[in-house]
Amino acid sequence: MPTVLVLGEKNCVDFLRIFPFRCAPVIVLAARFTFTFTQFFGLQLRCSATLVSMLYSLVRGYTLLVLYFMSQSLSFVLYYWTAFISTYPPRSRRSIVGAAV
Repeated sequence: MPTVLVLGEKNCVDFLRIFPFRCAPVIVLAARFTFTFTQFFGLQLRCSATLVSMLYSLVRGYTLLVLYFMSQSLSFVLYYWTAFISTYPPRSRRSIVGAAV
């Protein structure tokens, strides 16, 4: 949070309203991006609540998407592993499971 104030942003109250305290790195990242944008292009930009909420939604949606595909791939691997194990007779099944572990 102090980094947002150090960068000289005027309207950072919107950040505090949208984000909980645990999202402080995202707030700092957005504030730093705004600061460098104003520094290089000479524009009077403010902390846009819409931009920050879009950034938060994008990060959250991407994280949920990655977790979804990880769970799908894990269930896919477990399904085919159990199908592979079930094709072998019980005596040789122990050696396959032991080799995998």
